[in-house]
Amino acid sequence: MTQWTFIIYVLHEMTLISIRKICLRLLPTSPINLLLEYLLIPMSVITGCIITGIILKKCMPRLYLFVTGERTACT
Repeated sequence: MTQWTFIIYVLHEMTLISIRKICLRLLPTSPINLLLEYLLIPMSVITGCIITGIILKKCMPRLYLFVTGERTACT
């Protein structure tokens, strides 16, 4: 997962804020819903960022290198 840390760093903030705002407007603010949002939104955002990184790296490698500043994972 370390090879995806920078793409997660680049993509997570706006995605996290947007999903959180949508959930707060659409779902009732009961304690159980808030707990589920607290636990599930970050996991889904991280998963989505990794999937986006994989797709970018395979389909558009030059764009991936541009977005990540040509950083590669140290293995």
